Amino acid sequence: MHDISFLNCTVDIEQKDQFLLAVVKGENSLVNAAACFNEIYGACIFYRCSNVLIKSYLSGASLDSIEMFDLIKKNYVKANSIGMRIAFVDMVTDHDENGLKFGENLALISGMHIRVFKELNEPQMIEWLMEK
Repeated sequence: MHDISFLNCTVDIEQKDQFLLAVVKGENSLVNAAACFNEIYGACIFYRCSNVLIKSYLSGASLDSIEMFDLIKKNYVKANSIGMRIAFVDMVTDHDENGLKFGENLALISGMHIRVFKELNEPQMIEWLMEK
């Protein structure tokens, strides 16, 4: 298991049978979200596993649409290069659900394989990750 702390967030990554479980905690910001993605991407390469279930506990204001666009723009090529599939759930209930859907749609348009789940349902998330 990886446990990496940097900036104002931590990423705990655990290798499961057919996917990586990434638990992200800390302050929600573009810088932290980008750093967390880079850590998860690195773990995918290290473990040779492109399926990732992300539980996000990043607190604070949601990323705005420009920040979301910037995050995806800077990372979709890396994600696509290794065939990343991301099942994402935001565990902070006061974040903007429409913003998350916008990010999901933008990522899908960019060719990323991502699905945002409204609530934690690991069996359903894992089932989606295993679809090809």
